[in-house]
Formats: sequence, structure tokens, C-alpha cells
Amino acid sequence: MNVLKYNDSNYREKQEQKEKEDFAIGFAEWCADNYFRMGNTSFWAESMDWDNDNKFTTKELLEIYKKTL
Repeated sequence: MNVLKYNDSNYREKQEQKEKEDFAIGFAEWCADNYFRMGNTSFWAESMDWDNDNKFTTKELLEIYKKTL
């Protein structure tokens, strides 16, 4: 039986790096499209009404984003 092997040892690493970059870009674009950064803080809001109670940390948004995939 003849078994073919893909001999590019960096292929898997390159593919994993590309997937990580694509995920990070997708997350950043999703945040920018759906939420507003609250100045120099680590919080994001659903609207520009800063008194609105719907504020999220970046980590919370990441969890929301992962559920949308």
C-alpha cells in the first residue's frame, strides 16, 4: 500500500496561524460593527448612551462572539 505524506512540516503551523489571525480580525470587526468603545476604558456599550446599563468587557464580548459562530 502506498501512503502519500504531505512533507511541508510548517503547513499545519501556518494554517493554525492563519486561522487565529482570521478569528482575531473577525472578532475586532464584529466589535466595531456592534458595540461602541467607551473612551480609554476596557468597556464596550451597546449604544452611545453611556448611561445604558448594557456595558461589556472585551472578555465578555469574546464569549458572546464565540456563541455567534
